[in-house]
Amino acid sequence: MIETLISLALKYDAEFVECKNCRCAETDTPDSFIIMKANSQETHSFIEDDKMKMFLNPHSVKTTAWAKLYSKRLFESIRYPVGKYHEDVFTTYKLVHDANKVVSTNYIGYVYRANSNSITTSKFNKKRLDAIEGKIEQAHFIEKHYPLYVDLAYAHIIYACNNCLRAMAKSNYNDRVVLKRFQSLYRKYGKCYLKADVSLSGKFLVFISIINIYLSYKITKILKP
Repeated sequence: MIETLISLALKYDAEFVECKNCRCAETDTPDSFIIMKANSQETHSFIEDDKMKMFLNPHSVKTTAWAKLYSKRLFESIRYPVGKYHEDVFTTYKLVHDANKVVSTNYIGYVYRANSNSITTSKFNKKRLDAIEGKIEQAHFIEKHYPLYVDLAYAHIIYACNNCLRAMAKSNYNDRVVLKRFQSLYRKYGKCYLKADVSLSGKFLVFISIINIYLSYKITKILKP
């Protein structure tokens, strides 16, 4: 993976390169997934405003810190925040903005093994709400630097809300103050998510949440995401 990303960084003179990943269960062996590397290695290069539009696209470059190669120069002024969950949410968009060029390849170089003790799979912790805070900060940044794509940034806020709401329901975590905050965010930004190229299940959750967040929580709890 590293060899491939370095070769692409050199070929395109890029400071940010990402490859695709595949996921496997905790009990699976990664070897059974390596054959997927034989897929098309189509590669795209983005500069200027296009790199942020591509990043905000839900089917393109991901926020995750892993499966990427970065120029050391980018971290002269950018750091992952200390004490935050989902620290990449606060950081990756800044790296995209500062990079001279962003390259994305379909090559699958990273196997992500599910971990029952990870932040995203463990019992809900209020620190998970950091993801929403990060997405709101990102939206403010996009408003200032890339106003044409602000609706996509607003949709990211709702994506984070959906993830947190599902995690709360799964863990039977019912905090009315948090849900009331969610209600406000869904009503403010939900329409942007409904217009985005996202799953129908996600849109259904948002539609119900705009109407009544408590009903949405109950439905999500019944569905056991």
